Amino acid sequence: MRMGFGLASLVLLSVGMLRAEDVPPQVIFEMRIVRVSASMYERLLETVPLEAKKPVVFKDQDFRDLMETVQGDVATTIVAAPRMTTLSGQPGRVKIGNEYQAITGAKVSLKNGKLVSEPETSQIETGLEVRLTGTLRGDSIETDLAVISTRLGKSNPKPIEIRSGSERLKQTIDQPEVLSNTLERRMTLTADRTVILPGWWEKDEFEVAGQPALKNLFAVAAKESQRVLVCVTVRAVR
Repeated sequence: MRMGFGLASLVLLSVGMLRAEDVPPQVIFEMRIVRVSASMYERLLETVPLEAKKPVVFKDQDFRDLMETVQGDVATTIVAAPRMTTLSGQPGRVKIGNEYQAITGAKVSLKNGKLVSEPETSQIETGLEVRLTGTLRGDSIETDLAVISTRLGKSNPKPIEIRSGSERLKQTIDQPEVLSNTLERRMTLTADRTVILPGWWEKDEFEVAGQPALKNLFAVAAKESQRVLVCVTVRAVR
């Protein structure tokens, strides 16, 4: 009995070791998507060449020091901090956001001899989508990055006309503007280093006119424009 148990354990251990060796190395992505004020961005440009063609690379401690400075500004916002682990050469994706019901039209019905309209809605997804692929090449990691941002802007009045037979009904609906921005980069990075990529400019101006509940919840007074920074730290597990 003891010998049989020992052989079985040895076989299982050998199979486990074989499987571990067959598993390709992994790539870990740690991200911070940060919004900074225009004034803070100008301060950063004085010491960090963020707009150079070659991405700016930081060691861990240098990046922590920089983030401490950035977060010292009350206008700074950490939009998201996703973490993703993928096999080398395999794509990964993460979505962070919300879903909203927006009025996109109206449907009409005849009640008591009169035309009555009811709003038609559609679902709008807002937030961030991050796509990453990391491939180990010796001591380097070839990285394909795409960050897609979708958010709602101001509402725009849209006049519509509905007809049913000889009856005609005119009305105006408020549709929020959908704002989209994309950052795509292909880079060769070193493990345990962080790159900071300048993204797009944003301005808080969300408003939904004619819908008091939503307007009170989301309406934001226009602020100073902010720059989105995409920070990516890569690590390898071999």
